[in-house]
Amino acid sequence: MLLLRKCKPICLTLMVLSVFFVQSCNLRPIHAKGDASVSDDLRHVSVHIIEFGRAGQQLRTRLENLLDPGTTSSDKQYDLYIDLNSKKNALAIEQDAEITRYNMVLSANITLKNRANEKIIFKDKSEIVGSYSSDSSEFAIYTIEADTLNRLIKEAAEDIRLRLSNYFINQ
Repeated sequence: MLLLRKCKPICLTLMVLSVFFVQSCNLRPIHAKGDASVSDDLRHVSVHIIEFGRAGQQLRTRLENLLDPGTTSSDKQYDLYIDLNSKKNALAIEQDAEITRYNMVLSANITLKNRANEKIIFKDKSEIVGSYSSDSSEFAIYTIEADTLNRLIKEAAEDIRLRLSNYFINQ
């Protein structure tokens, strides 16, 4: 108990100093109400058609809703191109050579171009990994794979939005 009483002023001092330290760093929320510039920049991004079947359509729709929610701005200044790929890797193999678990990797190569001069202003890659069990019937595996791909698309859209937001903040 005596040790606790001696540490109390030191702990209090450290807590107060940590508050000042965090305030002095450059951390700020991406969508703070006082700084609408990132949201405005994201609204000016046009997402081009993603050649990857239904998954490409879903990613494009989700990105359009995340970047420009509720409205469709006609004054787009940037073009976003995404090259989407997925692959499936065996993760758990039983002694009888039966694969019981898979990893699905969704890769998106992101290219952002300035519409005015057609120059590439941002290039990045997003990789999202999801896993699923495959010890069920064929239909169950098909459904599980589709569900995993849908989850990966949601995560990829959010990751791409965050990467673009980070670019516009640091520009």
